[in-house]
Amino acid sequence: MASGIFAEEDVMLAWNPFTHASGFVVDTICLCLGVTVIITEHSLSCKDFLETLSTHQISVLFATSERLREIVNEARTNNHPAVRLKEIIVGGTMITESLRTELCEFFGVNSFINFYGLTETFPLISCTPAGKICMDNVGAPCAGTKVKILDLFSGDPLGPYQKGEIVVQSKTIMKGYYGRPEATQEVLSSDGWLRTGDLGYYDSNGQIYFVDRIKQMIKCMGNIVTPAELEEILTTHEAVLEAAVIGIPSLKYGEAPVACVVVKESQEEGLDSVEQELKEVVAGQTSTHKHLYGGVVFMKSLPKSESGKILRQELKSRILSETI
Repeated sequence: MASGIFAEEDVMLAWNPFTHASGFVVDTICLCLGVTVIITEHSLSCKDFLETLSTHQISVLFATSERLREIVNEARTNNHPAVRLKEIIVGGTMITESLRTELCEFFGVNSFINFYGLTETFPLISCTPAGKICMDNVGAPCAGTKVKILDLFSGDPLGPYQKGEIVVQSKTIMKGYYGRPEATQEVLSSDGWLRTGDLGYYDSNGQIYFVDRIKQMIKCMGNIVTPAELEEILTTHEAVLEAAVIGIPSLKYGEAPVACVVVKESQEEGLDSVEQELKEVVAGQTSTHKHLYGGVVFMKSLPKSESGKILRQELKSRILSETI
């Protein structure tokens, strides 16, 4: 698999932390295959990031969707000249179609690969093939890996196109969480099946589709709302730089979806009209239970982890305590 993705003449930018499973796996694979690896500080600014890509003639870029959005926004805002890459590899979370289109246009790539895996399933669960622009799935299970989808309530196995929890079995799955037997028992069955905590499904060709993290889902009016769906809609608005949707407690709705939004610098005036437009664009494309009943909260930035993932619990705490 790896030899099909990387070639010896490639130059890979090692940006993800080595302490993160994705950074450790990808960078180590590159070194084993003789690929040149450029190591940078993880705190590299988007401007310096783009300059590094050009200076070292990077051909393969591996990053999270959040980091890729920051790069595109920096390039677009400051009219940075296009940078040509051979391949982009995304890990961590799925990327929206609109962002993927922008990335392909700016970087001119002919290969866009989605990796799917957890630290507990080291190194990967599935991967899309090299040499293609993958738009919506995370590929078929890797060799030696079995995947099934279980109903969220009954635990029964589901068929194609039915959404449930992604459950995995392979020889590389962890033995357990160190010193935490109860936590291990919650996710790992006696016959070696690991509950990923991810919502997804598979199609008739065995391709896996990641939808969202189960613990991030919002239950509004008795129905499930996946933040990723609303975030994709929000980021199509011309004023939006980044968006994250969370649920807050509500007597009327159970949980009310709230959009936490970072707008572009040029759009910081007239936020009242932007708020109304965002509510309307979501309402116009979704069912009633997915509307932004919790409103829109504008922020200077979204809190993120070292690997670039949005810290949703921190977001929720800020909103509930009104320390935005």
